[in-house]
Amino acid sequence: MNIKPPPHNIDAEKAILGTLIQWPDSLLDILGFLKAEDFYAEAHSFIYQAMIDLTDAGRPVDLVTMASELEKNTLLAKVGGYSMLSRLSCASATSENIAYYAKLVKEASQRRHLMAAAQKIMSLAQNSSEDFSLIQEQAEEEIFRGNTGSKSRNLVFFRDVMPSALKSLEEFIANAKHPDAIPTGIPVMDHEDGGLLPGDLILVAGRPGMGKTALGNQMAAGMAVENHPVLYCCGEMEAKRIAMRVLCTMGEFAKRTERHRENSHAWDKMSRFATTFEGKPFAMIDGTMTLSRICAVARMAARFHGLKALYVDYIQLIKTAGKNRVVEVGEISRSLKELAQDLRIPVIAMSQLNREIDKRENYWPQNSDLKDSGSLEQDADIIVFPHRPHKDREDKEKSLMESAFLVFTKYRDASVGAKKIMWRPDITRFYPCDSRDDD
Repeated sequence: MNIKPPPHNIDAEKAILGTLIQWPDSLLDILGFLKAEDFYAEAHSFIYQAMIDLTDAGRPVDLVTMASELEKNTLLAKVGGYSMLSRLSCASATSENIAYYAKLVKEASQRRHLMAAAQKIMSLAQNSSEDFSLIQEQAEEEIFRGNTGSKSRNLVFFRDVMPSALKSLEEFIANAKHPDAIPTGIPVMDHEDGGLLPGDLILVAGRPGMGKTALGNQMAAGMAVENHPVLYCCGEMEAKRIAMRVLCTMGEFAKRTERHRENSHAWDKMSRFATTFEGKPFAMIDGTMTLSRICAVARMAARFHGLKALYVDYIQLIKTAGKNRVVEVGEISRSLKELAQDLRIPVIAMSQLNREIDKRENYWPQNSDLKDSGSLEQDADIIVFPHRPHKDREDKEKSLMESAFLVFTKYRDASVGAKKIMWRPDITRFYPCDSRDDD
């Protein structure tokens, strides 16, 4: 009698390990999803765990370090020796496909868990001396464990979080801000909770020239000034241009006007900011932005640098493999929200508007103006539009400061509405209405 083996996919397991040997950074794409125990082959499980241990220790993942790590745990011979590792390195696919192979391995692992759960349930049901309601509860828990691969991984009871919820409420009342909030340095953005909250997706949307990128730059730099590690992803500008904008905005240096005259005071002020900001945790990625690249770099930054906030400038520049742009943007929006929740950080994403706003008599923005997908409105916790009425006036006069608004059209835990703010166009910076230039 031939006994059918449990569900497994050895080829997919080999492809994952081979890909990780060739492209170790790909581990960050699957680390939160695929565990060592999900591998069917024991040798593969040991090798994968060695890769995780090396990554956790900040050591490189290659044939030499893996062999050393396995040997340290007396597992090298058990997995087939150095020759086995060498053969696996030839079984690599491409880093773009690793998530798909991880899904195959995970599904096979979950099927094995369900089969084991079914056997356990049969054993429980045959025990007639046990109370049936208790048996039923145990059976349901076994099914849940078999489906998720861990006990009650996604199930959180109120009693478990109530103490920390009460503590957070007490701190909020005492300090007038949420204890986990990360301040942006812009009072209008921080007025409700004292800053942005972990797990939230914040959309900063606007027409060209309204200041959405400027607002994103200023918020990100404001967080970094307070030593909160920030990652800024931009598909429009290279890192050097982003750095120049941050220096001019935060150092209050109007490069277009100052270049025509010698003003050592303005330059010195900007230079002082540059010296102060140089060591702050502000990291950037530029060039072609793909969803997988953003997620991988963000996970790496969270793991090794304690990332506290991610900025994406802007959503419509993110590339995916999809052909339908509405579906594509919906996938991007949902993925950014999930990333915010997984990493427990706020994700701030800039977004363009569609052309409908140009057809109206007034240019005040609304959620239906968001470009490409209704999923943006659905997934976001906060939607804010920088709006400068002065920009559309034909009779406008040039001035150092302009009146502007941050229009909140969605705020999960607070009221919506327009908040007045000041805009200084020559350095692309927002100020509180009561701000005064002391210099």
